Amino acid sequence: MNKTPAYILALLLPGTLYAGEPAAQMQTGNTFLEILSYGIEINLILGLLAFIALFLVFHVLLSSRPKHTVPELLLGQILDDIASGDIEAAQNRTVTNKSVLARTVYPGLKLHDHPIERIHQSMEGAGRRAIGSLRQEVNYLANIGVLSPMLGLLGTVLGLMKAFKVMASELQEGSKSIMMGGAVGEAMGTTAAGLIVGIPAMLLYYLCMSRVARIGDEVEIAAEEIAAALAESK
Repeated sequence: MNKTPAYILALLLPGTLYAGEPAAQMQTGNTFLEILSYGIEINLILGLLAFIALFLVFHVLLSSRPKHTVPELLLGQILDDIASGDIEAAQNRTVTNKSVLARTVYPGLKLHDHPIERIHQSMEGAGRRAIGSLRQEVNYLANIGVLSPMLGLLGTVLGLMKAFKVMASELQEGSKSIMMGGAVGEAMGTTAAGLIVGIPAMLLYYLCMSRVARIGDEVEIAAEEIAAALAESK
């Protein structure tokens, strides 16, 4: 008997029987796609989480570019306006600009005639809020990194429950072995998928958090420079 069709079917459908051939005679390998094919429902959810994580990373990278955080041109223009005594022009620049620096220093420019301590406080609070919006987006990556392995663990539990049900059934040994293999494969496949999504998500979270921290330092330095210029202009 030609066994080639049986081996082809075994490669496409791991753990199945064909034409009465024992499963042990079908030489199949556990490829990456085969592992992900187990527990497909949970793995689809994990795939959606992976897509969201990639979207968040790209969005954070785009929103953390210098022109969106601390534009050097804007900083120089504000300092020039303050030096020339045109505080209103500096305020107008921050109103039309949507960068983190503009949102941070605008409250201080509005209070330019107040004591310098009050200016520092207003800028510090605005800076925390501006950086906080970036940090919140990055925190979603941490949520995905924590949730993904938990979903994988859920798939593991469901797969093991199926395996226990098969063990308690009265099926023939051959069929029972096949179904057991599928249930255990589902349990291991969802665990692997959860880790595949969760580990990179946590790595990207820490990388993005370090980027946000660096932006916070840059904004703080620029805000202090503007506050010092306001103090000298009085």
